[in-house]
Amino acid sequence: TPIYLNLNRCIDKIIETNANIAEEKSVKVFVKNALTDDDSVIFADETKLVQVLTNLLSNAIKFTAKGHITIGYFIKNGFIEFFIEDTGIGIDPEYHKMIFDRFSQAKKQSGKLYGGTGLGLSISKAFVEKMGGEIWVQSEKNRGATFYFTIPFVKTDENYKKIFNDRSIVVKPFKKESVLLLVEDENSNYLFIKEVVKVLKVELLHAWNGKEAMELYEQHPEIGMVFLDIKLPDVNGYDLVKKMKKINKNIPIIAQTAYAFSGEREKAISRGCDDYISKPMRMDNIRKMFEKYL
Repeated sequence: TPIYLNLNRCIDKIIETNANIAEEKSVKVFVKNALTDDDSVIFADETKLVQVLTNLLSNAIKFTAKGHITIGYFIKNGFIEFFIEDTGIGIDPEYHKMIFDRFSQAKKQSGKLYGGTGLGLSISKAFVEKMGGEIWVQSEKNRGATFYFTIPFVKTDENYKKIFNDRSIVVKPFKKESVLLLVEDENSNYLFIKEVVKVLKVELLHAWNGKEAMELYEQHPEIGMVFLDIKLPDVNGYDLVKKMKKINKNIPIIAQTAYAFSGEREKAISRGCDDYISKPMRMDNIRKMFEKYL
């Protein structure tokens, strides 16, 4: 599932995970990133991307006895093009396509296997293609190898960049038992809140509609606050507020709406909400709500 992630930090973690193995072989790992840390927030499938980069870096370390490895990326024609270059044993050109096929391994001449179990590169190929890109290799026997793959470059707006790059954030210790229930049917808003709560260390429950919201509300007494989209596909948001307050009047419910008209906050409070936040939501406003009610 695609999420917002900081690409540069993601690569740093992958290198850190494999650093000990590279150091034992005296192989140096270099990084070449095309974007600054602040600009490297992208929308991508983190699980698949990390797996592909890890597979390729692990192979590069495994088959490089001396020299160096360079991992990085650049932006090209709306895609991020990654590369993992090594000074290892290399791969004969006749095996370039074969190594991505399941259970195929390039083992002639060198007597060594390239691709571990034979599944690592085929899985990487499948993951890259699912992410909308392609993968290939440039190499010659005994002259090292460079693996390339691409994924679409999906830019992020300033709100998302702020989440990942604002190092001035001071996380206050919210109540451990507090959980945020988000009732939101727009996927982009859900993803935004999901990343915010990770930074602010608040647990999240999410409902797409009123029915799901009431089920979660009744099943989870640990809920400490509700963010409620007033415009839901199945019920009127204010009717939902009334039902929730009947169950527990002490849980703060924050109305969220795209309407920033004068008097909207007063209307929300008069209908049972404890506060109001307008869309598009900003991280600082969300944080203020957490600090005020948790």
